[in-house]
Amino acid sequence: MTDSDLIQNCIPGVLKHTVVGGGDINRSYCIHTSQQKLFLKINDSRKLPGMFARESAGLDALRNTNTISVPNVLGQGNEDDLQYLLLEWLDGHQAQTISWQKLGRDLAALHQHAQVSFGWDEDNFIGSLIQQNQPTSSWCEFYREYRIMPNIKKLRLTRQLTSHHEQLALRLCDNLIMSSPLSCHHFYTAIYGQAIL
Repeated sequence: MTDSDLIQNCIPGVLKHTVVGGGDINRSYCIHTSQQKLFLKINDSRKLPGMFARESAGLDALRNTNTISVPNVLGQGNEDDLQYLLLEWLDGHQAQTISWQKLGRDLAALHQHAQVSFGWDEDNFIGSLIQQNQPTSSWCEFYREYRIMPNIKKLRLTRQLTSHHEQLALRLCDNLIMSSPLSCHHFYTAIYGQAIL
């Protein structure tokens, strides 16, 4: 199945679609329908199984804090070996009118939404890498065990980390201190670097 086939099969009333900037993981499109513009991300579900279901759940959790603007999830699913995430289109002009002060206030409000533990109820992705999210009560433990150590292990296995650098990373882990309360956060930037969630 091609991306065009998926677009025609999964989104009613498509008039046209255009490629928009993206990275090396997803292919991104602006979808024009008779009603609205939409944002669509597509990737290979065999390589990144469940990526968009997890991203959708994360966006919903952020939106439910009622603190910061988050694009609405309009659809998510799989077709053959492709998966997709359909979001409302956020116009770049809207993002440019938001001040950094407002973003700071909104992020502060988001961080006031305390969580039960550090982590999440399921693993997700950071780029194309699985990101472990085992809930813990300590930020230090969470960051050390589920952010730093998995990457040290991967680098060690591929011989991309010298023993000196491994020791520096382990020493960093030993010196982490608890510095912030539990909070919910996630951050994106728009195509031209504007801050959005």
